[in-house]
Amino acid sequence: MEKEAGNPTPPCPLYTIEGIAARLARLSPSHRDPEQFHIDKSELLAELRRLARTIRRGR
Repeated sequence: MEKEAGNPTPPCPLYTIEGIAARLARLSPSHRDPEQFHIDKSELLAELRRLARTIRRGR
């Protein structure tokens, strides 16, 4: 589903939120790679902020 070439239609916010929630539910620190927890957490936060901006703009 593309609007124009190179400009894909953004996913439905509900599906995006459900995906983020699923990843958040699996998020946990690891003794083997403790830094990865913080990297994953930062990525989830960035995605939530992008989604919030998209919703505020009316998609």
